[in-house]
Amino acid sequence: MHEIHSTLGNRNEFKLIYNPLLVSNTDDLHHPPCVLIGTDDDNFCIVYSIWRKVFEGASPMIVMSWEEAEMASMLSVAYLKTVKKFLDDSEEMCERADVKAGRVLSFLGMVTSQ
Repeated sequence: MHEIHSTLGNRNEFKLIYNPLLVSNTDDLHHPPCVLIGTDDDNFCIVYSIWRKVFEGASPMIVMSWEEAEMASMLSVAYLKTVKKFLDDSEEMCERADVKAGRVLSFLGMVTSQ
């Protein structure tokens, strides 16, 4: 991205608004826990208002620089995949030990929410 800026010369000629990320650990993309917007332009009101209408105020809108948004996007995907893998492996271990996975995973949920 920095190469694009140097190619364009004057940074004011180029505006970037990061495509919103619907941060969600579920398959329900109509009700994400938040919407992430990355921009280095103070005039992002149009994009913000469009997404605000799409989600009708149900999901918080988080705005940060596009670099921060890209990093947050990558790390959130890695985190959610890691948690899913951990839960899948935990459920499999419980099944092999003939232990009720639901009870164990509920306990883990209580411990990790503190």
